[in-house]
Amino acid sequence: MGRRSFLSSSLTGITTLLTSPLTRAAANDPKRGPPAKHAPAPRNLRRVVTGHSSAGRAMVASDSRVEPTTVLLTPELAIHNIWGADQVPAVPDEGLMPAHVSYFPPVNGYRFGLITIPPESTTPAPTVDPQVGAAEMERKLPGLASHFEPDHPGVHRDDGQQVLLKSGDTVIQNGTRHAWHNRSTVPCQMVFCLIGAKHHDAARSTKPT
Repeated sequence: MGRRSFLSSSLTGITTLLTSPLTRAAANDPKRGPPAKHAPAPRNLRRVVTGHSSAGRAMVASDSRVEPTTVLLTPELAIHNIWGADQVPAVPDEGLMPAHVSYFPPVNGYRFGLITIPPESTTPAPTVDPQVGAAEMERKLPGLASHFEPDHPGVHRDDGQQVLLKSGDTVIQNGTRHAWHNRSTVPCQMVFCLIGAKHHDAARSTKPT
């Protein structure tokens, strides 16, 4: 995937690895066969949503598929925006998707989704003009382009520390800048939840070092 950095200044994120490329690659043996050489096309995810009827009884409000969002600036990376809101939920409700536009939530808002990160070694470099790619990203994922630094060093924190994550691990991002790398040979999937938070030094935290 190359070097990818998401600079966050006003949210807290919770991430859980569903599939760990490092763990899976280490488990490779002749019986299992070689690992995948390319990231498979992200599939549509099933989303079942519950709600309440006019009588106040629990019901299944919807059962649908969520298509992944892909952009030219990050080939083969996919983001499933499963659910979100710009304010604290109030129940009972009908189970309808709350109105929200930007990729990152405002204070009291949240986002829930799945991101698929392909292996850096098998992902082609983007061929699109950076300005064209950034414009497309802003159209599909409003607000993300301004937090995206394709040439930012692959560090997890400002002090340069890197952390190896495996399947089942979780990460709490307390409004800190970070970068995700998949240096294995198979795709990595992560479930994430972004929660809008107040940041008292937003100007400093959004500037690359």
